[in-house]
Amino acid sequence: MNTDMILEYLNTYNEEELFYKEYQNQKRNSQNFQHYLSSLDITEIQDRHLIIPELQPAIIPRLMQDSEYFAAASDKSVYLSKHNRYTPAFLHTHVFFEIIYVLSGSCHHHVFHNDYLMTEGDLCLLSPSVTHSIYVDDDSIVINILIRRSTIEEIFYNALRGNSIISDFLASSIYIKDYSTYLMFHTFSDNSVKEAILEMLVEQFQEDEYTDHIISGMLMLFFTKLVRKYKKTAEYPPTTKVSGKATNSIFNYMLEHSASVTLSAIAEQMNYTVPYCSKYIKENTGYTYSQLLKKIRFQKAENYLLNSSLSISKISELLGYENTENFIRAFKKEYGISATQFRTQKSAP
Repeated sequence: MNTDMILEYLNTYNEEELFYKEYQNQKRNSQNFQHYLSSLDITEIQDRHLIIPELQPAIIPRLMQDSEYFAAASDKSVYLSKHNRYTPAFLHTHVFFEIIYVLSGSCHHHVFHNDYLMTEGDLCLLSPSVTHSIYVDDDSIVINILIRRSTIEEIFYNALRGNSIISDFLASSIYIKDYSTYLMFHTFSDNSVKEAILEMLVEQFQEDEYTDHIISGMLMLFFTKLVRKYKKTAEYPPTTKVSGKATNSIFNYMLEHSASVTLSAIAEQMNYTVPYCSKYIKENTGYTYSQLLKKIRFQKAENYLLNSSLSISKISELLGYENTENFIRAFKKEYGISATQFRTQKSAP
């Protein structure tokens, strides 16, 4: 498989696209549309997970879980796919991060109660909890890149952490309650961006034990180059409250000193009084200082458990717990299972 073969694959209509194209053609003929709908096999529609709002408005998925796209037994962190052309637009919310990239042509994107026409080279990075819809009504090619939230927390944010719009965006998405926004890049006909996306698709077709790690690495490099080239022209929606430098400085300080950090140390670092620092954290993240520290420590605990062979006692020490028993109790209270069980279950093939 190479990029030319990928382009041929993307341009070829699959069964779902052919079905939806016929559906949209029938819909334009109001006289025959009801007869067309009555001729459809509802069982087949449901089995194939096709979306026909006129037949099944109640079962269109409003909240799309990871399991919609990542098989339960799969260890994929990133999943790329073509957005099926002519699929009826329907509002939905993800629990994962999503990238929408217009490889060719255009698409209609409804987000934040506004309709946007995304054109070739436009790339939109969506945080979890964004409610949106996409519609492609011609031969345009739109690529969806889905990234598990846990992958962002474990890999991408730590690797990209620093003074960049993407790291700030990821930090806000992970650590601010109900943070719901997007980041738009206009890359126009930048061939390097297009080739990078196509190369990730090529790698996905390899489907071996190295594929997921390679795509994660490719995506990390892609993010870094994207920021280098387009950080000055990237756009947030105008109504978004973007976390400021102070908020991200607090995140970074807490991440780097999570084992020993105190509220007074953060206040001193930021030249704030302790009461003001406490109030600032609550107002800008939705969490108290203690809640935010707990969230950061558990995120690190997950990373250690899944991506290292460190003992539970060593992980407890690295996270700043006074003793291992305190960490074990806190972890089980948060997750409902022990740290050892978590490591075993999540690492199982």
